[in-house]
Amino acid sequence: MGEMNNIQPDRFYDTDIPYATCKGTNYQIGLQHGTVAKNRIHQIIHAYDKLYQETAKIDWNQAKTRALKYKKYLLEVWPEIVEEMQGIADGSGVELIDIVTLNVRSEICLTNYSDGCTSLTQLNNTTNDLYICQNWDWIEGVKSCLVYLDIQQENKPRILTLAEAGIVCKMGMNSAGVGLMLNAIKCGVTKMGLPTHLAVRKCLECTSVEGAIEQLVKFGVASTSNIMLADKSGTFVTVEASPKGLCVISPDASQTVIHTNHLYGTPRFVKDFPAENSFWRFKNCQELRENAPATPESIRSTLSDTLGTPYSICREPNSEARGIEAMVTLTTTIINIRALEGEISIGNPSKSPKRYRIYFN
Repeated sequence: MGEMNNIQPDRFYDTDIPYATCKGTNYQIGLQHGTVAKNRIHQIIHAYDKLYQETAKIDWNQAKTRALKYKKYLLEVWPEIVEEMQGIADGSGVELIDIVTLNVRSEICLTNYSDGCTSLTQLNNTTNDLYICQNWDWIEGVKSCLVYLDIQQENKPRILTLAEAGIVCKMGMNSAGVGLMLNAIKCGVTKMGLPTHLAVRKCLECTSVEGAIEQLVKFGVASTSNIMLADKSGTFVTVEASPKGLCVISPDASQTVIHTNHLYGTPRFVKDFPAENSFWRFKNCQELRENAPATPESIRSTLSDTLGTPYSICREPNSEARGIEAMVTLTTTIINIRALEGEISIGNPSKSPKRYRIYFN
């Protein structure tokens, strides 16, 4: 098999998702991202303008004003990533502050709301394969705003990530053997630190789970989220990262770690305000994974579970819900971090969508 864009240039396999091969300086990486995903960046700005008005009662211009403080902070501590965002802006024909605003979308709207992702990592004790996996649940309008990023920086691991257009990173893996999944946590506490999606990018520039946690400690985070991490050495944890501290949760006796959208580790540094369905999905996932084999098929079956719909592990459309509450499962990702390969499906996993292999050549 050739590259993942071998069927159509600048497309992820046979989907309509742009595939951006991003090489060179940070500015060049951003320029390639912005050029390939130009139309989708404009679409997603429109989508988040609407979402911000519904959830945070602010419009896009007010959101940009809120984002200015993060731009100033990032210029001080990580100017290279601001250069990359400038490249995205130039490639897509928008302003730098528009791209910064996209990248701090969690700090703008998810301090009041959370998404509905279910993540798990499980070790296969027989084969030693280590699977890090997630259903990403979010508003359906973002499904048409995705971009697959192949980020190749000098002297850093290559990153493969299916991201929202204009956002510098999301869940994925790197060539050093680090995998990452992300769960939003509803918590009103913020302070200056790395915004969630910038923290994710910083983690995926590391060569180990330990190194990623060191970066989170060094910079701190601006808002609360759960970052699930695994590496090819066999280390895996989930990190409840808050502006007041990190809680690192180790695997249970069955060599599994699970997270949804509420805090459960100790110590707990902040108070969260989860939806009730987060506890339901967590409990159901625990029960489904008990004595279940750590294989892609078994894990996909768990992530396809619709018990309790529309608030099930596999989130289906809810005609009565509005705004963020109307989220659905957009993607399912299963990565064997030992083998440095995995699979992604787009859409509801219970409908048996096509699976696409992700890997490093």
